[in-house]
Amino acid sequence: MKKLTIASLLLAAIGTSAMMPVSAEVSDNATQIIAAAFKNADASTFATALQSAIEANPELAEELLAAAIQAVGSDSASVPALLQAAVDGGLTSDSVTGVAVANNVDAGIASQATAAGNTAGTTGGNTAGTTGGVTNGNFGGNTGGTAGGGGGGGAGGISEGNGL
Repeated sequence: MKKLTIASLLLAAIGTSAMMPVSAEVSDNATQIIAAAFKNADASTFATALQSAIEANPELAEELLAAAIQAVGSDSASVPALLQAAVDGGLTSDSVTGVAVANNVDAGIASQATAAGNTAGTTGGNTAGTTGGVTNGNFGGNTGGTAGGGGGGGAGGISEGNGL
């Protein structure tokens, strides 16, 4: 039984590591983009600069994050904000954590910084859902509310539609 458990854990670890980026190498292009983005910025605006760089160059997103971590140092107080900016810029939490760990960021810091997930997506989904629900409440349906990720007002819309 113990051998089976150990073998299962070993296979799970191998499968997980295959999905995580393991290289901390950064192209010259990514390094130059981050250097330009951070040139006139101070520590309080590094995260915004990184997010903008990722959104402008999504194909280099992981490299840009790695370059940003290397630019400020893996033990910098700016790292958690950079990790969240990468998630907000479109990287998955798993990718961000993998890049962070590959660049010598403490695994605890990396996982805490990305635990909340993509807050921009959550906010956008709720906003769209509320708007869709209110609009559809006037017409007695909830299709837009459901598609918008929220709802709210759909049931009221049906009641209003039946009461007319």
